[in-house]
Amino acid sequence: MLLIIVAVVAVMALVTSAVVAFVVLDDDETASGEIFLEEAGSTGQDPFGSLPGPVIPVSATTPAPQATTAPATVATRTVNGGERGLYGGSLDGGRCDPEGQIAFLAANPSLASAFVNALNRDPALRWSGGTTVSTAQLPQYIRELTSVTLANDTRVTNYGYRNGRATPRQAVLQAGTAVMVDRYGVPRIKCNCGNPLTPPQAVSTTPVYTGTRWPGFNPATIVVVNQSTVQIDVFVLVNLTGTGTIERTPGSEGTDVPVGAEPPTTTPPATTPPATAPPATAPPATAPPVTPVPLGTGDVRVTLTWTGDCDLDLHVIDPTGFEISYGDPTSPSGGQLDVDDIPDAGETGTHVENVFWPAGAAPRGTYTAFVRNLGGYSSSACDYSLQVFVNGVPAGGSSGSLGDTDSPETVFTF
Repeated sequence: MLLIIVAVVAVMALVTSAVVAFVVLDDDETASGEIFLEEAGSTGQDPFGSLPGPVIPVSATTPAPQATTAPATVATRTVNGGERGLYGGSLDGGRCDPEGQIAFLAANPSLASAFVNALNRDPALRWSGGTTVSTAQLPQYIRELTSVTLANDTRVTNYGYRNGRATPRQAVLQAGTAVMVDRYGVPRIKCNCGNPLTPPQAVSTTPVYTGTRWPGFNPATIVVVNQSTVQIDVFVLVNLTGTGTIERTPGSEGTDVPVGAEPPTTTPPATTPPATAPPATAPPATAPPVTPVPLGTGDVRVTLTWTGDCDLDLHVIDPTGFEISYGDPTSPSGGQLDVDDIPDAGETGTHVENVFWPAGAAPRGTYTAFVRNLGGYSSSACDYSLQVFVNGVPAGGSSGSLGDTDSPETVFTF
């Protein structure tokens, strides 16, 4: 029996993650324990400027601001800026407006000066122009950034503008916030207000989170982005409006490509028929629009997508040892295979299978997910992508090519 083990997921009542300390940056305005909570649609205090653009809807927040002291044992987990699925996006394009940001700063020289002063406070800043940015270099710098959406609540230093200078504050930006990141995966601009961003500072006392808490906020699930050690050539984003992942090339002119998609075909231009040609008797039929497959989600979701006419099967073993698959699509623990796909011969498009546990139903313990290739028609091996989500947050993934004669191979565990 040939298989590829794709993921091992540790699930508790809340997300359980490895935690480590984050980088401490030198700053002459050392942070106290106060960290401001900023919802995805909020411009925050003293914004540089409000730039137009859509905002991803988020759940209604609690009505009154509140301050919450985090337990002393809570640490912040760090993630690499190039990590697959760290950010989200859609095939409709980015939600930021780099040219609008450039024009706004060009029209406001004092803001532009404060903007670069904020960026240059980061000693680890790197881009094609060096390790600092001047106001004259801002257009080039901003055009190298990439529009993405935060997939996690994320700690940053967020700079407002007051009395002619950039004013730093420690902040948590809610998942769903649109930002622009540099070639090393570090958030550099908060798009709905134009504020510069740098990595966070460690607070000197027990953190106190100030502001309106959104549903699902938990200090244990906040992430800090560590600068990638190498330049990122392709950002692999969670598809926020569909299934699977998206490849986005860096820069404001980047191209979005669904992972595993075939390159588009080019249709030759139509030619004008001769005057003697008989009129068409009927217009050609129009293919119906493709409707995305709705996928169940909740505490745990494991989604397999692939291309080709291989018969790939998703299997997930829950902590009780029950194995969910096409033969046993539901488990006593509440998990279910809600989407099962068996390609026909020659059906080489994109296919999907999905296993999930509804909110509040997933049992504690370790989950194992793997994929089997039961054979194909015209495709002897098929490209696949598998993603794991815990409480709606990407928890890992894998992609590659799986043939029906492949030897067992561990892809990743966590």
